[in-house]
Amino acid sequence: MDTKWEIAQSAAQHIVEDGMPWGLAKQQAAESLGLSKRVDLPDNDLVLEAVREHIALFASDTQPRQQQQLTELALTWMERMHAHRPHITGAIWLGIATQWSDIHLDLYCDDSKMPEIELLNRNVSFDTAQTEGPRGEPIPQIVISEQIPGWSHSVSIVLTLRQTDDLRGAIKANRSGQAPRGDAEALKRRLKGANNE
Repeated sequence: MDTKWEIAQSAAQHIVEDGMPWGLAKQQAAESLGLSKRVDLPDNDLVLEAVREHIALFASDTQPRQQQQLTELALTWMERMHAHRPHITGAIWLGIATQWSDIHLDLYCDDSKMPEIELLNRNVSFDTAQTEGPRGEPIPQIVISEQIPGWSHSVSIVLTLRQTDDLRGAIKANRSGQAPRGDAEALKRRLKGANNE
């Protein structure tokens, strides 16, 4: 078996069953297979293929419902934050969300303080965090916890506060022709397509 595919399959199990971040899952997979720390790890496209295969084989009875519930919650928050041009990315957008997936929304703001002010005015509790941009710059985030009925744990809604000017490049298709994120209408079309399958 190809070593990269073997790592990807092992990483996929960690991602789907444990909610492990992709980078850490790849490292853990290589380690569990007894491979050198210098081994060439699979790219995210190969891991995504392995994740889809793992879901089809081992989680086809539970994942579609979890995907739908998370998509519906994401749409609720996209509607709430519609003034800030929300776009969804991550597992929900890719159609591979499980009970361990966070909801990742990018907001494109003229003023990055406005979403915080809006949430405070609505008495919404949140934490603040930050991520790193492509040039190493800090990008502020807002993290909200919400409960889905019947779930034993809460779901994190992560709002990443980006500049309005970044939106055009953010929705540009990648090498495989897929947009890395989409707006509420694009997400609704995906949800409708999944429900019609």
